[in-house]
Amino acid sequence: MANGAAGELYRCRALAAKAAQLETCAVVDASKAIELGDVQSYQTLVQSLEILGRRQEAMAASLEGSQRLSGSPLAKTLEELRLKLAQKEAHPSPPPGPTLRLLTPDELQVAVARAIRPDGRESRLYGALLAVAMGWWHEVHGDEKLFANALGRAAIAARRELGALDVSVRPTPLQRIRQLWDEGCQEKLKASGAVFMDLDPMPGFWESVAELCRAQFKAERNEVVLTGCDKEEQPLGTLWALCSALCAEVLRCFRLMELQVLTEMKVLRPGSTMEVDNSGLLPDNRREVSFRLFVPVDGRKGPEATLALHTKDRELALSYPIQVGRVFAWWSRQTFHQVLGGDGYFAICCWAVVLQKPDLRGN
Repeated sequence: MANGAAGELYRCRALAAKAAQLETCAVVDASKAIELGDVQSYQTLVQSLEILGRRQEAMAASLEGSQRLSGSPLAKTLEELRLKLAQKEAHPSPPPGPTLRLLTPDELQVAVARAIRPDGRESRLYGALLAVAMGWWHEVHGDEKLFANALGRAAIAARRELGALDVSVRPTPLQRIRQLWDEGCQEKLKASGAVFMDLDPMPGFWESVAELCRAQFKAERNEVVLTGCDKEEQPLGTLWALCSALCAEVLRCFRLMELQVLTEMKVLRPGSTMEVDNSGLLPDNRREVSFRLFVPVDGRKGPEATLALHTKDRELALSYPIQVGRVFAWWSRQTFHQVLGGDGYFAICCWAVVLQKPDLRGN
């Protein structure tokens, strides 16, 4: 793998680890990305070092990054971070407590193997958890009981994510979606990292979708995952077909020949915090493209709301009004998203993924 591609991969891993609050993992991956020439990773490195209380290292990294990126917007951001760190350093915090004991490789392996049972050490699940285990150890400050619980929860979530990869499928194009796409979507996605299209009016359709969503949330859950959406009998099958068709256009235009679409869709009530779709428990999360639709709770006309996106690793800020029948797509690896005023909506989510070699073996 060329250094540029490898550096970008480590940058994605670092962003995912930081979003999952695994700052130790983020520092390791961001440092490796910079070593491979990916200077965009300096911001993630500095922010993660600061969270870990390693201010001197963060200041040195921000200075080095601003010098290497001289004249760019990121250089200005790094210099501002350095000045803030210098102010904090002028008023130091009390000395830290005893140094946290690091687990040995054998101890990590035993803890992960215990958490993933009945899966074995040859499984994808083992590799996924092993990559983040040391980060979790730091997050729980070496508490063995909390560490075991954290790994157990991570194993449950990661097992479900990996299972979803196994039933992903090749996307299927639709003629009308291609017509809408050809009205400039490729150029917009290439230029900004995000795009939207407005679907044709479908009288009564969105009311039925809203009714379905309301039924799913009777138990007051925050989110619901619906599987098998590629089947005709699935209530969200029509929306899944639209996302699949969009995925097909991305595959065609950007020649992502290994791109597949998940057959599950997630329905949730959007929050107001900034999120990243590539922040799952797996630092090498496979999500490549995100698709999102917003449906008013009553299915008719929702309140004013805005989708705010920070694309290209937060270098570009975009905002779009949310409307019924508007479907969004963005690159999952580089985009942070936030919904403002979304209390009156359901968000319906789907993703396109690129499988890795272990996924093809299905273990």
